[in-house]
Amino acid sequence: MPKPECKEAKTTQYPSTDLTYRIALDSYEQAERRFESTEARLDKLLAVAMTTNIAVVTYLVTTKVAFWNAMKVPAVFLFLVGVCICVGGRLFGGLQLLTPVTLRTWMHKPEEQFKHDVIYRAAEASDANRRTINIRGYCFALAAIAFLLEALLVCAGLFHP
Repeated sequence: MPKPECKEAKTTQYPSTDLTYRIALDSYEQAERRFESTEARLDKLLAVAMTTNIAVVTYLVTTKVAFWNAMKVPAVFLFLVGVCICVGGRLFGGLQLLTPVTLRTWMHKPEEQFKHDVIYRAAEASDANRRTINIRGYCFALAAIAFLLEALLVCAGLFHP
């Protein structure tokens, strides 16, 4: 009669696999939260810029305030640059996640090898996701700068003698 295998007697080549596996899975959740945060920041910046510009244009048209012509073109250009950066940032890249297709191809593997593959894939995805999120953050900063410069040009155009 075969001897039942004791769990304590089972040795693995990598004893911290279970802990690392949980951390790897959590890294996907963290990347998703950061990704959605950058998405929300770009959305809010774009909404504020659009609303502010509509309000300023409406004010200028209804009050017939003199606006120095040399400031109009750069201000409009910076507004369009900011919008393009926001839209481009939103369209750039996506998260790399584990897909059901990938998991299905690994299902035949033993549990420890499956976990190793998930850990390896999470490490690769984490690097790619971090790059994508950082690029979106840079887009946010550049668009905010463009909108700020545009606002300064509009103010300078309003108060120019």
